[in-house]
Amino acid sequence: FALVDEFYVGSPSEAWDVLARWRQSGELWTHSWVTVKEALVGFALGTLAGAAVGFVFGVMQRTARVLSPFVTGLYAIPRLALAPLFILWFGLDSASKVALVVTVVFFLIFYNTLTGVRDVDQDLVNVLRIMDAPRWEIHRRVTLPSIATWIIAGLRVSVPYAFVAAVVGEMVAAREGLGMLIQRANSQFNPSAMFAAIAVVVVLSLALNV
Repeated sequence: FALVDEFYVGSPSEAWDVLARWRQSGELWTHSWVTVKEALVGFALGTLAGAAVGFVFGVMQRTARVLSPFVTGLYAIPRLALAPLFILWFGLDSASKVALVVTVVFFLIFYNTLTGVRDVDQDLVNVLRIMDAPRWEIHRRVTLPSIATWIIAGLRVSVPYAFVAAVVGEMVAAREGLGMLIQRANSQFNPSAMFAAIAVVVVLSLALNV
């Protein structure tokens, strides 16, 4: 007698067997590397873009007031709604998944950086201004060190989101990757394979976070 039908939830032993088969065939390493690569590339690009734009918005307040409504509007767009559009633009390969990851990471880093710039100690800035320091020197000695903590906090939050975005993009449409394995298992009504792929996603996400 079973409390839950294995047809719906699979079994741990079957999931382990699936992982063993994937490891022997090389699928596990191939698809895992594809997803990790997409997440890391998108994470790096999103971090650079988000930090740069957030810094500019924090320093140039007039520009921020003009463009903030547009940024807020873009931020309100559900990321999953962008996945089919990116696939149409960039194809089924990794580029579309990287673009999706960038859109997720960008806003997390952007808002953290913007908050960090606005939180800079103005007393320190005024001291350098009294000493007739140029603007770039003020940013180098005060602004950038002050926002470093905010950016690092944003990085920690962004890592799992980057990985999730890569997997979700692959689930929408992809030729390879862990998300593709999950979607393939779903189409075959194979919950054990789905849980096996999900377990790999969890382990890799934790590893990237560390």
